[in-house]
Amino acid sequence: MSDSFSWTSTVHANTIDQELADLMKKAGCSFTGYGVETGDDDIMAQMKKGVTKERIVRAREILKKAGITTSSYFMLGHPNETRRSIFRTIKFAVQLNPDIAAIGIMVPYPGKKIWDLANRGEGGYEKLSGNWEDYNKQLGNAVHLKNISRREIEIYQLIGYASIYLFNFRFKDLLNIARANVKLLASMFMKVILPENIVRKKIIFRNDGGRLWKEKRKESWG
Repeated sequence: MSDSFSWTSTVHANTIDQELADLMKKAGCSFTGYGVETGDDDIMAQMKKGVTKERIVRAREILKKAGITTSSYFMLGHPNETRRSIFRTIKFAVQLNPDIAAIGIMVPYPGKKIWDLANRGEGGYEKLSGNWEDYNKQLGNAVHLKNISRREIEIYQLIGYASIYLFNFRFKDLLNIARANVKLLASMFMKVILPENIVRKKIIFRNDGGRLWKEKRKESWG
């Protein structure tokens, strides 16, 4: 590994091989992330990214062998997502067992295909928020599915995070992740626990120069 500096990167599962990973490590790469998105074969084919679960597993093995810390990015709320496909994603995340996992909920950004589907009420999407503050993959409320409530997806999101560490017996890692992300996790739990169908105070935890502050206001979370 280079003594001068370290750097991070993102890679595609289809293009990484052992030779490249070893060179990256030798050049100082300490961390890399790669998109997984889903563990459901049908949704993976629907995305047309040309990747397979087998190739993703191979990429994880290559990077692990090279000694590079990895982060895998998953997404819930794909077009025509079902409970079965969500649990397949969680199961695959447990199997993959990345050093760090990021499980987001679909955000239909303007200009993307998902935006058009959500606007038309297609792909299993029910409604699209007009509030830009909702366009956040962890705490947002940008889009709802017709067959799965937003709160239910958020519960699956938390289950996914916990499952990766618990089923792989990585209790110390789970504790460290929880400590490092206490503000985010507190907000996620509060968003799930508090009722959706009543007017309530929204408490958002933010990191502002290392300080924690609360923004309280009344609004409907229906």
